[in-house]
Amino acid sequence: MKNEVSLVLRTFTVTIRDERTGAESVDTITLSKEQLNAARLIHKTHVDLICWAFNREGYHVLHIEGPVKREIKADLTDLAAQVD
Repeated sequence: MKNEVSLVLRTFTVTIRDERTGAESVDTITLSKEQLNAARLIHKTHVDLICWAFNREGYHVLHIEGPVKREIKADLTDLAAQVD
């Protein structure tokens, strides 16, 4: 039996600065469509959401590149079998 789930994701490449060391680096963050829609409900943008996520880890966001859309499909039965 197929028990497949599909996730629509957006991956952003982000340039960040570590507030503790001052070192700059490039990282990625992947957000689901649901997370982005939830942010919109409270009048926040993807930029607000990304900055919040990195700021709480001690990083300052310097630049955010446009998103890359991805769709991931997974069979839940297969995933559950891998855990057991």
